[in-house]
Amino acid sequence: MMNSKRKYINLMKLNKATVLCFFCVLKFVIISGLAHGQIRIGPPEKSGEELANSQWLEGATLKTDSAIDELMARAEQFSKQGRYDLASSLWQTVIDSSNDLVFSNEEWVERTLSHQYELYRSVSGEIENALSALPMEGLKGYRINADAEAKEVLSSYVDEDREKALAEVVQRYFLSSLGDDAAFELACLKLDRYEFLPAIRLLEKIIDDYPDSDVNRSEVVLRIAALNARVGDVQRSLKLLSELKNDKDSLLSKDLIRLVEEDIAEVDRSEGNRNFSEKVWPMIMGDPSRSGVMRAPEIVPSKKGAAVWIQNYDLTVPDGWPELRTDKPKTALGDMTDPFARRNLFGSSQSGNAKLTNDQILSSWKKYGWTPSAQLLCDAGYVYFKNDNRLVCANGESGELVWLGFRNEYPQPNFTKNYRFRRPPNANNTEKIPRELKEVQYFSDHVNQSMCIVGNKIITIQGIPVDFVEEGIANAEVPDPAAGRAAIVNRGATGPPRMRKNRLVAYHSRNGKLQWMRSAVEGGGDMIKSGCFIGAPVPYANLLLVPVLEESGIYLTALNPDSGVTQWRTFLGDEPEPGVASHSLVMVAVDGGEAYMVTGSGLVFSLDAISGSLNWVVRYPRTAKNNAARMQQLQRFGGFARGMNVYNEFDGWGVDTIIPASNALIVAPSDFNQLMAFDRRTGKLLWESARSPGNAGQEGGYVLGALDDSLYVAGADVLRCYNVNGGKMLWEKTFPRGYGRGALTADGIYLPSGFDKIIRFRLVDGEQEDESGVTLTNNQPVGNLFSNGKRLYSLGLRQVCSLGEVNVELKSNLEKELDANLEN
Repeated sequence: MMNSKRKYINLMKLNKATVLCFFCVLKFVIISGLAHGQIRIGPPEKSGEELANSQWLEGATLKTDSAIDELMARAEQFSKQGRYDLASSLWQTVIDSSNDLVFSNEEWVERTLSHQYELYRSVSGEIENALSALPMEGLKGYRINADAEAKEVLSSYVDEDREKALAEVVQRYFLSSLGDDAAFELACLKLDRYEFLPAIRLLEKIIDDYPDSDVNRSEVVLRIAALNARVGDVQRSLKLLSELKNDKDSLLSKDLIRLVEEDIAEVDRSEGNRNFSEKVWPMIMGDPSRSGVMRAPEIVPSKKGAAVWIQNYDLTVPDGWPELRTDKPKTALGDMTDPFARRNLFGSSQSGNAKLTNDQILSSWKKYGWTPSAQLLCDAGYVYFKNDNRLVCANGESGELVWLGFRNEYPQPNFTKNYRFRRPPNANNTEKIPRELKEVQYFSDHVNQSMCIVGNKIITIQGIPVDFVEEGIANAEVPDPAAGRAAIVNRGATGPPRMRKNRLVAYHSRNGKLQWMRSAVEGGGDMIKSGCFIGAPVPYANLLLVPVLEESGIYLTALNPDSGVTQWRTFLGDEPEPGVASHSLVMVAVDGGEAYMVTGSGLVFSLDAISGSLNWVVRYPRTAKNNAARMQQLQRFGGFARGMNVYNEFDGWGVDTIIPASNALIVAPSDFNQLMAFDRRTGKLLWESARSPGNAGQEGGYVLGALDDSLYVAGADVLRCYNVNGGKMLWEKTFPRGYGRGALTADGIYLPSGFDKIIRFRLVDGEQEDESGVTLTNNQPVGNLFSNGKRLYSLGLRQVCSLGEVNVELKSNLEKELDANLEN
């Protein structure tokens, strides 16, 4: 009896301990889910059967704040009670602290037959709407303090910083008595620099949001009319002009209206805005607007072509150069003051099958039809590309090396270290994606190929140096030993993460001298943070905009291009739980003073390129090739623990692409199987089109670019042209399957076809104009095509080739070599 009682007591103690542990874990889960204060962008409500068959995946999370929500609720309550002084004080507090907070409502949700798009706007904009709706008594109460603060801001800046002062007044105190005048002056400054969209937004803000402006309305509307024509909305310009003509109270002279009419007519008659870069090809898609077109090549193989010169990744150095080190690099040396001594003295830190031969990779390339990830930049007679472990500058005519960047370790994406990613259950799938380390490096990793030319600098994303020690960068990532106890772990993201270890490095573009190098992690703080660059930097004004991943957070960071020092950064959202596509990168496009971002995580952003303030955010659906609902169930309920592969295979475009064209923003993300267009000013959906219209089976794989009002999209065996304004497909052409990306040039579209052909299509109707045969070494197919205005280049597996005519150029080069030998 006594023994039974003891057992019962012990059992009760055990049960109490178990229950206590259970409630502790439950509390931790609940708190961790709520503490971050985020809006989870989840799928719309569906029945169980619909969800089981759904290809919808969760998107990223956007930032909200329960404290801000509480303040806004209290402010609204005070406003209803007539306590406008207290309400105004709370609203101003929210405006000053809510730069990156967003919200949405049901009215902004747009639905098509199959999809749903949700628009988000900033909290500060909503507060301004609430203030403008106050009765005059309430507005006067708000302006008592706001006017004083605005005057202090304007007087605190020196003359050369006048624009910064105006921007701060518009951002923080727009509803003050000085807000409309500040917005008008700032719009005029932007208009002088041809920054049309920010100017339109400021002018429309005066008309639509300011309740009692003393700025002449007719002058504001006249400028809006002229600017709308400049961004492609001629019809709206004509409508506004017609309203001005019929306005009997307008004091505008007829001559002034006539001048604007003539300007609009001239814009309407023009052929469109052909975005040719001043430099030859300084970045992916040509220029910061990403709508650039390559220059038409002067030399194109007519019938039988071959490589005029080849530069393999092993590199052929000129005479007199020291031999390049061929030893396998050890892991990158860390900062010797790093308290964690993160150095591997026994070999490389890279994991995965690094023993794949070129022949094996070449066989997979041909079998699965992959597209190389290699990029080529061209400027001032030089070409720039990346080999296995360094940046290379070569002469564009001869292929001779000019300079080399320092040797670095390949910044291996973290997901490639996961055995489940490299060995999925469907390994025999005919649509196999690159999974081994070298396959990912050569055919999937677009982030590592990110680079751009800015002035006399070439700025690139690359790995950690292996032949010298970084000074100070490692310690920025690990502040002190005690910080290890506060390490951040991103437990939420269970899909393929984008995290890796890389650096942003600036070289002099002519001589290769190192200008600066930096980590993605900002210094300071008490926590261990991991961070990386996840897209190519883009220049704008005196800034360099680059997307950054810090832990699970996505940021847009503005740097000083001369020093790499951070000027500002804006938090955009957290990486989604299902992860991103393995080939995903974040692309930033800048046009007219606006920065646009496609993140590959279900979100598209519009921001002010100078300040980083959010204009709008759009959430779009995400699609997967496998069963999305089943994948998410496995991720949440222990699929990893049972050794199952639960990485999603996204159904989207080959490269995340975003192009501002006219008044539309074209988006082709890596995680959605649609081509989309949004209104650049408002974020509203204009049109969408499937990668494979009509389920024809020939999917578009990448966007070539936009020229005038035409958008060109290609796949391995198909070429399509769309009208930018309405999304109508104008024509479609098919051809034998190729193995690389094409080139959109001013005189036609060049596409690789088969293993050894290049076809040129006409821009107007897509008719085939020429076909050239090209024979490359090692039995390689024609890869990605680029033009520097003189000749075509092909980037394939570990080699760069300059293409030319066999019977002319190769014979000429051979004769030159024979003459040189005779002279010697």
